[in-house]
Amino acid sequence: SIILFTFRSSILNHLVTKKVTSFNESHKADVQVINPHFTGIFTVNFDKIVVKPIDNDTLINIDNLKIKINPLRLLMTRLSITKLNADNINISVLRDSTGNNYTFLYKTVRKDEPETTSNVSYSRRVERLLDLFFDILPSDIHIKKFNASISSYGHKVTATVPRFDISSGEVDLRAHITENDSTTIFRFVGDINTWINTASIKVYATNTLRAT
Repeated sequence: SIILFTFRSSILNHLVTKKVTSFNESHKADVQVINPHFTGIFTVNFDKIVVKPIDNDTLINIDNLKIKINPLRLLMTRLSITKLNADNINISVLRDSTGNNYTFLYKTVRKDEPETTSNVSYSRRVERLLDLFFDILPSDIHIKKFNASISSYGHKVTATVPRFDISSGEVDLRAHITENDSTTIFRFVGDINTWINTASIKVYATNTLRAT
């Protein structure tokens, strides 16, 4: 415990730098993690996190992210999050005739092997991505504002969640989904189990508003 506390900042910066550099090199990405620092014994703050491909627009932008980490896994240079707080998260998925800003997440480029586009290869990469998602997904998430949008060849759908709260894996939140000039309020209810990598979510439409 004394060794962990003494060298926690060095371990954190080494882990973040190593992971970001490796990901950027293998995925043709421009991920930026701004000012990771401890604000508690095992609580880490990030001023900003940006996830984007080199040749396209930003996919994820996160402001003032605070996470509580598992100290034992940190010793093994693995990041495991037990709690997450954020002021603002924006996700923007784009696709048009020139390309997209999301497939870089599961397309790797390695010097010692050719890039492949087979269905089997994509399936394995998506599976690894989902395993990583569940590995770091905390059971407690609190976000003041969450925005997501999908734009595909000019057709755009946006989702806004004023407050995003998941406690002990239990999900109960409302999202305003806008498509064209129509907005529907959806309620998402269910649970996420990160121990066995499963999620069960039910969706209900509670109201529909049309622009006048």
